[in-house]
Amino acid sequence: MNLKNDSLCKLLYVLLFMIFIISLIFNIFSANKIVYMDERDYVAISENIYKCHQYLGYNQEITAYRAPLYPLVLSTLSWIGSNKVIAMKILNSIFLALTAFIYGLIVFRDSKSRVSQVICTLIIAIYPIFYFTSSLLYPQIFGAMLFGLISWMILKKDLSTKGFVLAGLLYGLLILAIPSFILTIPIVALFVFFSPNSTNITQEKVFRSPKFVSRATKPLIFVLVAAFVVLCWTARNAHVFKTFIPVSTNSGFNLFVGNSENAKYNAGTAIDWTEQRLVIEENNYGELEKDQYFKDEAISWIKENPQKCIKLYFAKVLNYFNYTNKMFVENQESKFKDIILFCSYIPLLFLAILRLFFIAKMPLTRTEKYLYIIYFGTAFTSAIFFTRLRFRIPFDFLLIAIVSLFIHKVINHKINRAA
Repeated sequence: MNLKNDSLCKLLYVLLFMIFIISLIFNIFSANKIVYMDERDYVAISENIYKCHQYLGYNQEITAYRAPLYPLVLSTLSWIGSNKVIAMKILNSIFLALTAFIYGLIVFRDSKSRVSQVICTLIIAIYPIFYFTSSLLYPQIFGAMLFGLISWMILKKDLSTKGFVLAGLLYGLLILAIPSFILTIPIVALFVFFSPNSTNITQEKVFRSPKFVSRATKPLIFVLVAAFVVLCWTARNAHVFKTFIPVSTNSGFNLFVGNSENAKYNAGTAIDWTEQRLVIEENNYGELEKDQYFKDEAISWIKENPQKCIKLYFAKVLNYFNYTNKMFVENQESKFKDIILFCSYIPLLFLAILRLFFIAKMPLTRTEKYLYIIYFGTAFTSAIFFTRLRFRIPFDFLLIAIVSLFIHKVINHKINRAA
C-alpha cells in the first residue's frame, strides 16, 4: 500500500514538473511578443514601478486604470534587460504549477486519496487553455493561484480566526490583482456562514442558535480584512485623484461594454463605440471623466431598455460556459483553436453537470458544494459586466476539481461493486 502511494506521489511530481516544463517551453517560444493592450499596460506600469518608484501608466501619467498587484509582482523582474518579458512569462509558469499543486491538495483532502489528486493534476496538465493563458502577461494564472490558496484555507474544517484573517488578507490582494473577484467574495462569505462544518450547529438552527454571532464572526472577519487591504489602495487613489476609486478606473468601460446598445453576449470589448469615442475626444475627457461617462451611459441604457438588458444578461450568463469568444485581436481567432477548446472544456462541463444526477447515491461533500457554488455562481455575478473565457480561467480549476472527485467516486463505486 505504501509502495502504491509512493508511486502515485512520484507520478504526481512528474505531472507537476511536466506542467511547468510545457508552460516554460510555450513561454520561451512566445518570446518577448506582446499581443494585447492589457499586457502592454502591465509591463509599462511594472517598469515605472521599478524605475520611477511610482504607479505610472504607459505614457508616464499617473493612473488607476489597471489593478496594482500584478504589475507590482512583474516589477520584481523589471531589472532584467531585453528578455524581461520572457522572464515575466516564466513567472506565470511557476504560478501555474503551484496552482495545480494547490488544487491537487484540495481534492486530496476531500477524497483522502492520491488517485483523485493525480487525476486532478493530470487533467490540468492536458488542459491547453492554461498554457496559452500562462504565455500572456495577464493576472489570471496568478489570480488562480491566490484563489486556490484561499479556497484551500476556507475549506479546512474549523479554520481558526487567524486563518480567516490570513484568508481575508490574501483575498484583498486577489481583488487588487483581479478586481472582478470583489463580486465573488459575498458567495464565499455566505458559504462559510452556512457551512455545517464550521461549527457544530446545523444549518436549520443557524438563525435560532445562540452561537449565531460566533458563527457570523469568521466570515465577517474574512470580509473586513479583505476590505481593509483594498481600502489601502483606495486611500492612495483618493489622495492622488481627490475622489473615490475603489480599485481601478476601467469599471465604467467594462460596465458599458456589457450593457449598451451595441453590446453582444459574446463580443466582449469588440463592439462599436465610435459615438462614445467622439464624445470623449470632443470633450477631452481624462481618465476619471471617461470612467464616469461610460458608467452613466451604461446605467442610462439599462434604465431605458430593461427587457433588452435582462435578455442580454442571461445570454451573458450562458456565455460564461462558452468554449470560445470573439477576439478583439482578430488574427488570434482560429477554427483549430476552437476545436481544441471545445474538446477540452465541453466534456468537463458535461461531467460536472452529470455528477448532479448522482447526488442521491453519492451526496455532495462540503468541498464539492463549495466548488459548484463558486463555479456556477460566478456566471451570474460576472454577467453584470460581461463574460469572457479569459475571465473564467481562474475558475476552470474548480471545474477540474469537481470532475476529478466525480471520476474518483465512480472508480471507487465500481471497485466496491466488483468486490
